[in-house]
Amino acid sequence: MDETWTNMDETPWTRAKKSMIRACYMDMDELFPEIWGLLLGWLSAKARVVSYFNPEYFVDARAKATGRVRRIERFAQTLNDKLARPQSNLGPEKIYALMHARLKRYDLITMFDVTVAKGPAGVSPSYQVSVELKQEEWDRARRYDGFSVLVTPPDISLPAARLCQMYRSKDMVEKDFQTIKGLVEIEPIRHHTDPKVSAHVTICMLALLLERTLRQRLQGKCSAQKALEILADCHLNKYSSDEGPALYTTTELDGEQRSLLRKLRLLHLADDDYVAGQISPR
Repeated sequence: MDETWTNMDETPWTRAKKSMIRACYMDMDELFPEIWGLLLGWLSAKARVVSYFNPEYFVDARAKATGRVRRIERFAQTLNDKLARPQSNLGPEKIYALMHARLKRYDLITMFDVTVAKGPAGVSPSYQVSVELKQEEWDRARRYDGFSVLVTPPDISLPAARLCQMYRSKDMVEKDFQTIKGLVEIEPIRHHTDPKVSAHVTICMLALLLERTLRQRLQGKCSAQKALEILADCHLNKYSSDEGPALYTTTELDGEQRSLLRKLRLLHLADDDYVAGQISPR
């Protein structure tokens, strides 16, 4: 959905916001005219709004929300187990307080009805707590799971789908930074001259390119890091003597390593004759 909001300063919400700003900064006209002008300009600005649905976010949000509900139900059961003990002396106020604190932790205070019931006289337990999900409230809260809203200046004329694609691509950049800090290990940099620092960063960027290429070729077979762990025992071995030129051979592959190299279209790297033909004797 793509929509352009105009004349935002004419809405009741914006007028109220202006009133709040004026109430908080009574002398801003005199003291900070530039800031005041920027605020008013922002309030009256036009904006382009694009909404989109992300199935991955939907699944993740629903899973997390369901997990929070299950944790509340388990907490209520655990609390009832404690109340069933003969030495329990928790009263209704304390029980409500415990449930309220737990619901507040998971931001579910408005989603549950909590009931504390007293058992028959002389029968243990004397109190039991029950929680019931408010299905209507829950459905209302979950109706926007997976939806996101992007706000851009109105002069950006790219199609809505392209805007969403560009925004989502930032995730790849963030993951690349995680990779170069983790798997590639760009830090620490133990160099002190510009050429050496530049060479270190260049090598790390080439390693990042290798990691991304591995990821694309593996196509879900395993992660790039797992592939490197599997192939860690594969080596190029050199045998040299005074009687003749050096001989090169590769480590004998096991089934998993061979399957992985075949998936990467690099099985020729385990061929001794091919490797020997590519190496200049040293």
